[in-house]
Amino acid sequence: MAKKYKTGVFGGSFDPVHKGHIGLAEFILGKKNVDKIIFLPSACPPHKQKAAASFSHRLKMLEIAVGDYPAMEVSPVEEELSHPSYTINSLRTLALRQPEAELFFILGADSLLDLSNWYKYEEILNIAKMIVVSRPGISEQECLRAIRGLPGNLVANYDQTLWSKEEGGLAALWYLRSFKVEFSSTDIRIHLGSGVSPQGLEAEVLSYIERYDLYGVKPK
Repeated sequence: MAKKYKTGVFGGSFDPVHKGHIGLAEFILGKKNVDKIIFLPSACPPHKQKAAASFSHRLKMLEIAVGDYPAMEVSPVEEELSHPSYTINSLRTLALRQPEAELFFILGADSLLDLSNWYKYEEILNIAKMIVVSRPGISEQECLRAIRGLPGNLVANYDQTLWSKEEGGLAALWYLRSFKVEFSSTDIRIHLGSGVSPQGLEAEVLSYIERYDLYGVKPK
């Protein structure tokens, strides 16, 4: 049997995509957990308010941001599926379209704590392994408690970084500590609307935002 290609799936609003998103993808790729990362912009998330920018604009900004990274790509799959956009449906579709891929769903510790409220969340671990990334404001104790509460009774290695479905089995979840996101899409939108030059945007992404007057951008 041919070895499967390890593919990280990084979902989010990306409203707009910033250097923190790209930095996290680089961090995960650098850990050799996956071979490539697919960014999956949300079309109509069930638990969040509507994005400030349209799906097509957010998709284009992502394509611009990852253009120089051969191990990163963008998928429009959530716009193609029925709404609201449920993660399990997106993962199922990616698994069908890329049968050669072993999927790794990437999420922050804050999302992990809310995972039990997601539609058919129990099935996510059956389709994809998980990469959980620490987030400011979420203690390690909270995160580890949430991991222990996931379906399948996961068993941890000595430092609780790798978790498997059985003692000595293949890892089903990676817990990545120490990555810090210095930028916030919310703060960036506020700065753009106030005429303040925001930190954390790639120059080409900022040019795109200014070209299409996104986020109420004001002239300097």
